[in-house]
Amino acid sequence: DGDDGVEITRKQVKKLINNNVEVISYFISDYYGHDSSMTDFRRMYGKDSENIDLSNMTLVANTLNKRFLTK
Repeated sequence: DGDDGVEITRKQVKKLINNNVEVISYFISDYYGHDSSMTDFRRMYGKDSENIDLSNMTLVANTLNKRFLTK
């Protein structure tokens, strides 16, 4: 079941974060918007996950720069 996979992944990501591992997650697709896949992705990887439009990969660099500058 898909919901089981989402929950298992969410728990594992939470364990990583609790062990001081920085998690960077990108949902990259040619559909830039919110659908059930993005909702599941956010549920698994948290509020810091990024939705990146496939036609604008510079957003990856921008979010990485933003992330590294906060350290």
